[in-house]
Amino acid sequence: QSRLIDHKLTADLKLEDAEASSTYAKAFSRDPAFAKFYRSLEAYKSSFSSKGDIVVLDGDSDFLKGMKNNRVGPAK
Repeated sequence: QSRLIDHKLTADLKLEDAEASSTYAKAFSRDPAFAKFYRSLEAYKSSFSSKGDIVVLDGDSDFLKGMKNNRVGPAK
């Protein structure tokens, strides 16, 4: 009984992961600039392990220029 439940949960999680991956792929293909911005946010987020962590960015970085100009993607 326990193995059957574990197998079903694993199968359900795999299906959910596949659906999520498909959703991300569709969204990112529609707006590659947003996809790049989102990936950079995820990279910054994963870089911090505590509230005391800091990051130093170049003032000319595309990321900061996009934030200042209220847009995403490479600065022109």
